[in-house]
Amino acid sequence: MRWRMLALMTGSQVGGAIVQQGLGSLAPVLLVTFALSKTQLGTVFTALAIGSAPFTTLAGVIVDRYGERVVTLWGGVLLGATLLAASAVASYPWLVACIFLFGISYAAQTPAGGRAVRSPRTMLFTLACMVLVSGQTIMNAFFAITAVADVHVSATLAAAAFTFAQMCAVAGRVVWGKLSDTLFRGDRALPIAAIGAILAACAWTIAHIAPGAVPELFIVGGLLGFSASSWNGVMATAMAEIGGPEYAGSVLGVALTFIFAAAGAAPLLFGSLADARTLGTAWTALAIAAAIGILPALGAAYLARRDAAPVG
Repeated sequence: MRWRMLALMTGSQVGGAIVQQGLGSLAPVLLVTFALSKTQLGTVFTALAIGSAPFTTLAGVIVDRYGERVVTLWGGVLLGATLLAASAVASYPWLVACIFLFGISYAAQTPAGGRAVRSPRTMLFTLACMVLVSGQTIMNAFFAITAVADVHVSATLAAAAFTFAQMCAVAGRVVWGKLSDTLFRGDRALPIAAIGAILAACAWTIAHIAPGAVPELFIVGGLLGFSASSWNGVMATAMAEIGGPEYAGSVLGVALTFIFAAAGAAPLLFGSLADARTLGTAWTALAIAAAIGILPALGAAYLARRDAAPVG
């Protein structure tokens, strides 16, 4: 039963993540099909995250009441229904509405307990992850668009670079988890700081990438996926350790609520800046934000060490 439940939850997560992470490969198509500005494109990804943000903690309460299998089943049904609806709509407002409903359904796949627990360490760690998730959602929304607009590659090659970035993200989640256990000796905040540093370097590089630089596009895309989309497991482990057996779900639920909120704001702000200035300017702003986001991660690492130090 335990293994069947694990397989069920893993399959549910995979199904939701394919859309959440893979939507970016369709960004050039959405841009042309619906004649969108970059702000409007960012709004599509914002709708997904905003749909998830208010319902993450609520999903945990429902799980506590009805159990994981019921919530996973009906959450999966809603995921499929919203995707079918999104594929059939012919107008931009209805597309945003369908993606918003998908976000609500996706929240049911990441349930957490309903009691809120806050501490300085939790808040600093969450703040650092809010910056990282901003990089993740911006990558999903605008990496392929930047490849087409600034590097001057085809939509097909841009999608291939985005796919490579996601493959590196899969590997990164395993690697960062292993490094946090070994190289960082159980410290979860220092890997988050390192990921933030890589994200900052990648965003800065993309901001200044030259037309026709296809090898560089794949390299920086891989590193972007390895950083911006690979922090989640370390974050979940950290929140479980901070909350302990009694409050692990509550701490994770509160953190995810703020993280999804940041994920909702980031693509809209990025797209608005890209429309007002350039994509390069928007990527530069992300690089600066990622560099600043290293500071709360280092603060969380300091608090973890202070709390672990023996008294007296």
